[in-house]
Amino acid sequence: MNGRREQPPAVKQRQRSRDDGADVPRGMVQVDEYPNLKLLCWNLKAPYVTRREAFSLYERNWRLVDHAVAPAHERAFIDDLAREFGRGLINA
Repeated sequence: MNGRREQPPAVKQRQRSRDDGADVPRGMVQVDEYPNLKLLCWNLKAPYVTRREAFSLYERNWRLVDHAVAPAHERAFIDDLAREFGRGLINA
């Protein structure tokens, strides 16, 4: 123990690299990684949103999310967002 407190995994923000080598800005979500989120962001020009913005978009537009075709990584992402911002729930 070095005296520093370790942040829980949900709070840590890592900078990830996309497949094409470009870096995703710290604390941002690449919209193209999640098909339903991409559809919900049809009117946004930015390729990234914050995690809180992503949660808000999913929650406000839950009726438009196609659960049947959502890939496993997107379902896991939504669950993670719900735990982080919605106390484990999507208020829809």
